Amino acid sequence: MIQVAYAVTWWLILLVVGLITFPLVSRVCGGLLDKGYSVSKILGLLLLTYFSWLVASLHLLKFGYLNISISLLLLLAFSIYLGRKNLSLKNLPLRKMLISEAVFSAAYVLFLIFLFYTPDIGFAHSEDFMDFAFIKSIMRSGYFPPPDPWLAGESIPYYYGGHMVTAALIMVSRVPPAIAYNLAVAMFFALALYASYGLGYNLTKRKLYGFVTVIFVCAVGFLSGAFQLAAFSLHRDFMGYSPTSAHNFPEWLRSFDFISANWLIKGAAIRNPFYAFLVGDLHSDVTDIPFQLLFVTLILALFLAKKNEPDSKMAKSDSLLTIIIMGLSLGFLAFVD
Repeated sequence: MIQVAYAVTWWLILLVVGLITFPLVSRVCGGLLDKGYSVSKILGLLLLTYFSWLVASLHLLKFGYLNISISLLLLLAFSIYLGRKNLSLKNLPLRKMLISEAVFSAAYVLFLIFLFYTPDIGFAHSEDFMDFAFIKSIMRSGYFPPPDPWLAGESIPYYYGGHMVTAALIMVSRVPPAIAYNLAVAMFFALALYASYGLGYNLTKRKLYGFVTVIFVCAVGFLSGAFQLAAFSLHRDFMGYSPTSAHNFPEWLRSFDFISANWLIKGAAIRNPFYAFLVGDLHSDVTDIPFQLLFVTLILALFLAKKNEPDSKMAKSDSLLTIIIMGLSLGFLAFVD
């Protein structure tokens, strides 16, 4: 039961971060049907991490609970100040917010169930050891850049934005890092899924296409699986894949070689989100997906704002704020991956 409590605590913190950031997001994404709620958690985590990183990098305050708490208060203050006039309670898209929240929560719970049955660290195909070392190093660092966990006297020579997002949430939630690691894996999957839904829904105004977007962004992988299935069904080589020794479809499915899907181009590993999520580590090819979807959503919001809003002083102010947020979001991608 204690681990369920940890999972609920993690979810509640994400809910609070999303609600705190929503006034700001609603101003930047006011032209979207859900006013940007489908990316409010992601932008909130981005800004919270950025504020914490900046304070620790300038050696104003060590990275830790106090640093993150102050950063959260800064996020709240900026969000209320910048979004107070744009967000009207009468025009609050409550139903759309609830649907987005339900999508996020369902994805979070389902992936936690998946991780419950696969909690182990797979050495051959995973980078969990490195990712966990980065998180622990960030938590112990105090000031930034954080130290390299393998080479004393050096800093981490790698992008660690996604690891810092996780470390900040661990600090706030007080969840043990060994448990929080899997909670973070489920979180990044759920963030990607609910942002995908929001992007498809806001673009087409159809919930169905929101879920179609989810399938293509978060579930569909390369055609390698289809080629392997064709080789098994036809009992002969197909597109470079040989049939396996499985006697029936369930046996083939259990022995499916999803690792080879990353080697469609000889000598080059090309990872798709479906594979990366299944591996279950916190590497950059997983943690950057929600932030990429955030940036695409901001582009859509800017396009709709330019198309629908008059050339007024308020519109110019909104555009300036959008450009600032987009600049931070684009720069954060280099920090995450």
